[in-house]
Amino acid sequence: VNSANLCANLKKGWNGKMFGDAKLLNDDIFGLLAARACKDAGLTNLLRTTVIQGQNADGGYGITFKGKSNVDMTSAAIQSLANSGINLKVSRDYLQTQQNTDAGFPYQKGAFSNTASTAWAITALVSLGEDPHAWNKGETSPWSYLLTNQTATGAFRWTSGEESDVLMTTYAVTGLLGKPWPIIGAFSEKPDYSKQETVKENSHQKTEVVLQDVAKNKGGQPLVKEVSKEETFFG
Repeated sequence: VNSANLCANLKKGWNGKMFGDAKLLNDDIFGLLAARACKDAGLTNLLRTTVIQGQNADGGYGITFKGKSNVDMTSAAIQSLANSGINLKVSRDYLQTQQNTDAGFPYQKGAFSNTASTAWAITALVSLGEDPHAWNKGETSPWSYLLTNQTATGAFRWTSGEESDVLMTTYAVTGLLGKPWPIIGAFSEKPDYSKQETVKENSHQKTEVVLQDVAKNKGGQPLVKEVSKEETFFG
């Protein structure tokens, strides 16, 4: 796939005010993430204005303009606006009001925690320069919550009792890596396994999930290692 063509196609979808459906905000939030990945400063600035206009009074963002806020879209919006000089404290505070006592995050307050929302929240916090360990509930971190949804196959489910699937696994890996969106360029950092917080192994796919202790190793990132016959590494 030619990334230059993708970036050119992205600009074709811009109507001068927004992307796609005029009622939807999520297409503009993801469009902003894409514009940043394309390093298109002009489109990025225009989209920031559009996204900010969709913020709710509680600091969160919904799927539609002024639609009910949820953790997923608020986290995506935070990442799309991060490092732009925009004050995102009210959006960060919205996330804090949503976190459950198991250290995970629900789609919206009052629901049970799930893999997707927790992964989105983790990467949003990292984009703000925060250590997710500061969001622990007792001894349980948001990363630890994610690991409770890993099945014996190494894949991840949406929440307890559900079947694992590819989508939830990709969310979980992104959250465990602690790499906020947009991810620009190849990730080539070498894993440091000197400090392991959690290790999971299973006899089927020999999957290990290894997290650095970022609380003690300031600036470190959680890393995922998948061990196969080919010794393939993610990260």
